[in-house]
Amino acid sequence: MLTTKSFVLPDDVERIIVVSDLHGLTAPLEVIDGILRGFPEKVQVIAAGDYFSSGLRPKETLEWVRRTAGEFAILGNHDVLNAPEGDFPPYTEEGAFSRLDAELKGYLAGLPHIIDLSWHGQRIRIAHDRPPSGERLSAKATIPEAVEMFADPTTDLTVCAHTHYPFVETLSDTIVANSGSTGFLFLGHEREDGSIQSKGHKGETYEPVHEIYSTYMSVVLKTGRIHATVERFSYDCEPEIRALQEIGHPTLERLTVLYRTGLHIRPRAG
Repeated sequence: MLTTKSFVLPDDVERIIVVSDLHGLTAPLEVIDGILRGFPEKVQVIAAGDYFSSGLRPKETLEWVRRTAGEFAILGNHDVLNAPEGDFPPYTEEGAFSRLDAELKGYLAGLPHIIDLSWHGQRIRIAHDRPPSGERLSAKATIPEAVEMFADPTTDLTVCAHTHYPFVETLSDTIVANSGSTGFLFLGHEREDGSIQSKGHKGETYEPVHEIYSTYMSVVLKTGRIHATVERFSYDCEPEIRALQEIGHPTLERLTVLYRTGLHIRPRAG
């Protein structure tokens, strides 16, 4: 069942930081910690889901979320609330859940799927991959597809996640944005014919980036209106790739390309 929690942010909060799709990677969170320490104003951090799957430190990732965002966090599609017992690898959903203690399991179970905020008279919605109507966004969705699903004229800003593709789209009556990912972006998806689908607007061609980066979203008020920006930062993903290699991750090639380039390639034969 889809759950929503509503909050009124205190007036002394001057900036909202949204992080999403952490995926068991703590190295980027160490960079985020440094960024947070640099803000002179009071900041509210919101975690927009997917704390498990892919990375090797799911327990530490959820501990960071609880410590940094607290009740201002939501569930993503990889954040399982139940899993079979067993010796599963930490990069799996089952392995992530089995590594949580009772306190962390309780914290996770108490998180909603959507947060609605009231902030200085503005209404902000934070979701992962589902709007209140319940349909699920494809991870391959382009900007127009995400905007069509999440645009709501009753909100001043909706921030979604899940696609790992950051953007801010200002419409006539609302703003729809995506916070991207602290762990790894999806800048393009390889099709069956080997061509690359851009995740931007229709007709855009996929362009490789010179140097990969991660993202978070910053939200402030300017002259009483919401101003949302995608902020970039970098972290060293090579130690994570080496650790995945050491444990024999079954999709190491695809994850290596993804971490280094933001390109989601198809499985290779053999």
